[in-house]
Amino acid sequence: MKNKRKGSADIVLLVILIILVCAVGGYLVWNNMYKDGNVATTNQSDSNKNESNEVTNNVIETNTTSNTETSTRKALQLSDNDLVQKLYAYIPNQGGLEVNSAYSSKLMTINDLKKDLIFVHVFRAIGEIPYNQREAFINSDGTTTEYKGNDYNWFSFDASILTSKMKEMYNTVFEISEKEHYHVGSTYLNYINGKFSFSSGGGGASFEYDFCKLLEAYEENDNLYIVDKKISFYIDHSEKKCIIYNNWYDKNILKELDANACAQIEGVASIKDYLFSNYNEYSSKYIHTFKKNENGQYYWYSTEPLK
Repeated sequence: MKNKRKGSADIVLLVILIILVCAVGGYLVWNNMYKDGNVATTNQSDSNKNESNEVTNNVIETNTTSNTETSTRKALQLSDNDLVQKLYAYIPNQGGLEVNSAYSSKLMTINDLKKDLIFVHVFRAIGEIPYNQREAFINSDGTTTEYKGNDYNWFSFDASILTSKMKEMYNTVFEISEKEHYHVGSTYLNYINGKFSFSSGGGGASFEYDFCKLLEAYEENDNLYIVDKKISFYIDHSEKKCIIYNNWYDKNILKELDANACAQIEGVASIKDYLFSNYNEYSSKYIHTFKKNENGQYYWYSTEPLK
């Protein structure tokens, strides 16, 4: 009987031992699985975090690149700048009701301007033709006349002097026909036998001006830009009549001055300075574009109003 009880006790202990072993084993398996899951979750979280940081870094880098792009604009000094002053003189502008100006209400290029304006403007831009390049004046019938005595002689000169200067200023040369005649104001040019004959004369009591004032100049990419403002002013000295127009193309009257105001203007040292000081609200801004030719030299390309 005693042996039987002892056998039963052994069986119970064995069962308890088996249960304990299974419990410990199950705990170990479960613990390992839990750790693996944590590692996987952590790795995934870290991966997402890194991916997020990479996107953020890319955005920052892109923005930094965008914000640090250097502008190609280079401001130029207006005073004591030979290049700016030289190019400013290229802008076709002889003023007047004859519509001899690049200052209009729209974009203007060389193809929009009259031959008269261009040839006379180039001739005046050359300055004084050296005496050793002057020849006898050629009359319309082909005969010649020698004029001597002062700086305003009538004379002829080789057409290449003017056409080469035109090429420099506008990167093109107009076709010239025999005995063609060009005239602006008191300046007359006749083309005969490969030469221009210059004469001057005439005049009157009324004058038309485009008074201009430089505002800024800068280079950007391969172009150079000049910004200025302009007042188109008409004065009739005999009638004491003064008018400010928007430009000589549209001829819209902006301001008509009375006789007293006109007389006051006639008496000032500089009409240009007086107008910009007292009638600046009637001025218009323009931008002039200069491009480079095949030799890398700037030439006038266009003029257009700034709104």
